[in-house]
Amino acid sequence: INAEYMGLEQLVEGKDRFDLVVLDPPSLTSPEKKENSRRKGSDTLRQLNGLAMKLLTPSGILVSCTCNNDTSLQDFETLLLQAACRSQLQFRVLTRPVPCADHPILFAAE
Repeated sequence: INAEYMGLEQLVEGKDRFDLVVLDPPSLTSPEKKENSRRKGSDTLRQLNGLAMKLLTPSGILVSCTCNNDTSLQDFETLLLQAACRSQLQFRVLTRPVPCADHPILFAAE
């Protein structure tokens, strides 16, 4: 998955801005290629969030989700902060919802 495929870059180049953007990409990591996949997945997630942030009105809300089991809440918030900094935007966290029952948190040993 990449930003071009999702059409985000084209939307950013346009003039439309939105009060609400929901970003819920599929898992961007692959268990069989752990470290390289994790890094690439984080980079893609950071890029997608940065583009999504640019689509917001000044008081807009971004709902950003991830189902990457390799991404901790702390890592996810860090990449959101990095995306906001790269986009030269300010943001604040309104809530930190927990996964639903159909998306359990997995605890596994390496």
